[in-house]
Amino acid sequence: MKEKLKKYEQKITKMSKKYYNFALGITLFGGMQIIIAILITLFSLYLVTHKMVFLKVALTSVIVLLSNSILKLIFAKKRPVSEYAKRFKTYSFPSGHSSGSMIIYLNLAYLLTSLNFLNGLINFTLALIMILMIGWSRIYLKAHYLTDVLAGYTVGIIGFCLSLMLVY
Repeated sequence: MKEKLKKYEQKITKMSKKYYNFALGITLFGGMQIIIAILITLFSLYLVTHKMVFLKVALTSVIVLLSNSILKLIFAKKRPVSEYAKRFKTYSFPSGHSSGSMIIYLNLAYLLTSLNFLNGLINFTLALIMILMIGWSRIYLKAHYLTDVLAGYTVGIIGFCLSLMLVY
């Protein structure tokens, strides 16, 4: 299993450099600036509508993001060696972009579906495409190993399940 994961990771990291700028753009959608903007939007929607669902989604998302940061400190796994990864001072495992995008974009898909904005299939398909592309970008840019991304997805999906139980 470990060898298969390594093989997939190498396929991604050895992809043509022509995707570099695309990967930089995609990775932003899992970054803290976008995640914080979405959380602020959810909190603002709560203040305007007084619908607790917006506040609860924001709070469960923050809990997942904080949990991910604590896990990084516990595991203390170094990032891959790359020019791109040098800019980060945090540990690699689990990927915060992956966990954050998983919890945020799945919750947005669920919220939009419950508000009858488009349909569930479209909302969740778009969310999954975004989540997978963000994970791909983190590996492609050599900011994370494949296992970091998979662990981040796991943290995010657990957080989304928690949201389903506590929020909806």
